[in-house]
Amino acid sequence: MAWAEQAGITIRHIEPGQPNRNVYVERFNHTCREEFLSLYMLTRCAKARMTGGSVTTSDALMARLETLRRMNIVN
Repeated sequence: MAWAEQAGITIRHIEPGQPNRNVYVERFNHTCREEFLSLYMLTRCAKARMTGGSVTTSDALMARLETLRRMNIVN
């Protein structure tokens, strides 16, 4: 956060458990996450079709969970 101080930017945190205080950022984060996961799944399914494989629902769910873990969204 030193870069923000050097740029003269004041960082203000919202209260924990109050995402509705910053709805624009929360909506942006949600949309980006969903778009990324959708693109990831489309790529995975296309690759499976090209190699003659298949992607089951459980494969898709596990891949999504793995991606969420890498993004530190879930544990």
